[in-house]
Amino acid sequence: DRRIVSGRLSYDPDSRVLTADGDEVKLTATELGILDLLMCNLGRVFPAEEIYRRVWDEEAAYACENTVMVHIRRIREKL
Repeated sequence: DRRIVSGRLSYDPDSRVLTADGDEVKLTATELGILDLLMCNLGRVFPAEEIYRRVWDEEAAYACENTVMVHIRRIREKL
């Protein structure tokens, strides 16, 4: 079991399932990509451009920081 636990969050990278306080959190594919990157690298700070490159699998575009921040805000709202 490779479950990653951080506070009230538990993430299984194999099944790509996130739970908060034991309840499954439904995320979009993009949100899951961001979450997977962050949960598998706890404690590491990523610039928005790097998150964009890794999750979208393309070079950071103009205003990519806004795109990343919108998705992160949506993840926070779901938690």
